[in-house]
Amino acid sequence: MPVKLEIYANSDAFSEQDNIDIDKLYADHPQAQARSCVEHLLTDNHTQFCAARFNDRILGGLLFAQAPADNTAAISYLCVRKATRRRHVAHDLLREMVKSSLVDNTAEIIQTIAAPAAAAELMAFLMSEGFIKDGNNFSLSMTS
Repeated sequence: MPVKLEIYANSDAFSEQDNIDIDKLYADHPQAQARSCVEHLLTDNHTQFCAARFNDRILGGLLFAQAPADNTAAISYLCVRKATRRRHVAHDLLREMVKSSLVDNTAEIIQTIAAPAAAAELMAFLMSEGFIKDGNNFSLSMTS
């Protein structure tokens, strides 16, 4: 299922259908208020929403927050719609994000897992994508 990466700097750019898709996307997220957290975090100038789009629908997404001072970036709220899981949507989303201009000046991408006991599947996925585990942090080096 090849996805197209779309990057949004704020939630005002979401269409009505995008908002419906994003509501469905985060409906079963382990953090109950994930959708409202995404909306709030998009007000930060350094945070962007990366959407995985297939057939004009958002099937997956994550927040990407750049920290220009130390050339790192953090990803959070990585989620794929339940009906399309296990079809490489998250893999394609990460791959397209890494290939995009978002990471041009980034040396490392970090994902912090606040509740590891509830995120075993996410942790296994991140490690399969090349992230290195260090406590509750998972990092992906962007330098060869």
